[in-house]
Amino acid sequence: YHRTLRGKRALSSVLDEVEGLGKVKIKALLEEFKDISGIANAKKEELLKVKGIGEKQAENIIRKLKEKGLK
Repeated sequence: YHRTLRGKRALSSVLDEVEGLGKVKIKALLEEFKDISGIANAKKEELLKVKGIGEKQAENIIRKLKEKGLK
């Protein structure tokens, strides 16, 4: 049981908690920026260039990363 929980936590990311982001958009973000720190260092304009990411989602990503202390 504990291994299962630990495994699920290891595979989750901060991006899973962002409202409006699904697997496809998370994958697109990671392909563009390589990792969470790359996304955290990106400006809003850079996030908007990723296919499928709109104004509201870019703001949600930035807000969530700030909440988690990554930005």
